[in-house]
Amino acid sequence: MTGLEISPAEVEYSRKILGLDVHCASFLRENVLQGHSFDVVAAFFVVEHFPDADFVFEKLTDLVKPDGFLFLGLPSLYGPTFQTNPEEWFRTHPSDHFWDYSPDSLKKMLKGYGFKTEYKKPMSYHPSRDRGWRGKTLSHRLFTCLSDLTCYGDTFHLIAQKRHT
Repeated sequence: MTGLEISPAEVEYSRKILGLDVHCASFLRENVLQGHSFDVVAAFFVVEHFPDADFVFEKLTDLVKPDGFLFLGLPSLYGPTFQTNPEEWFRTHPSDHFWDYSPDSLKKMLKGYGFKTEYKKPMSYHPSRDRGWRGKTLSHRLFTCLSDLTCYGDTFHLIAQKRHT
């Protein structure tokens, strides 16, 4: 297993404690892992931080082997805060987030890069943040079930498979 991490402290932990082959670098650098591709590429709460989304997704696409998987975690526009309390969402929205996605918009975008979304699910459940009918009428269990079915959450993760071109 090979990993990239931009934080020197996390690289040191990964190497010394976990015994992993982790390099301190950004996947966006021109010569990093050039010519290499991987079965799985994971990026959690990364893609929204770059102004040039096309460049980021092109680099990620290049790193994934045909039939390999891209595993992403990111904030969602299709969640209780944005959908039912947009004032709070805008008030707390980080200034270093250049792009925002819903599960469906990311699925459509990834299709353009040759990926098919295989899995998407919320990363957490917050009925108390939902000021609409879901938060007011559903039990936590029903809220969770509906959220899983529709990928309704303030954050979500998605797995997409790269198709042969």
